[in-house]
Amino acid sequence: MQTHRSIPYFLSALGLYVFQLLYNYFGHGVTSVYLSFAWTIPFFSGLLFLLSHHFRVRPLTRFGFLSFNTGLASLIFYAVLTGILTIAGSDSPYLVVYLYLAGSSFLFTILSYSRVLKT
Repeated sequence: MQTHRSIPYFLSALGLYVFQLLYNYFGHGVTSVYLSFAWTIPFFSGLLFLLSHHFRVRPLTRFGFLSFNTGLASLIFYAVLTGILTIAGSDSPYLVVYLYLAGSSFLFTILSYSRVLKT
């Protein structure tokens, strides 16, 4: 992986951090752990890409990269939506779908990386 691939992850982490600061500011003192730490998901993904470049790890296939980003997006959406609903004092039984989507996407990423799935 080239190091420029980690820049969008760090920018999205910065955007999520600013979003949670603003949302917690207008939340009248009510905070959520999910929303407060949602920015760490893309941040550590960016670190993963930087470390993979540093240690010269074999790059992902296109399918693996797209499924990784899909899993990452669904995990971030789950964290942000759960945080917003927690602050609002509500809950939704359908949020678990995003966790299933993230898990299956990350599984496809691992299978693609190990070349089990030929793409």
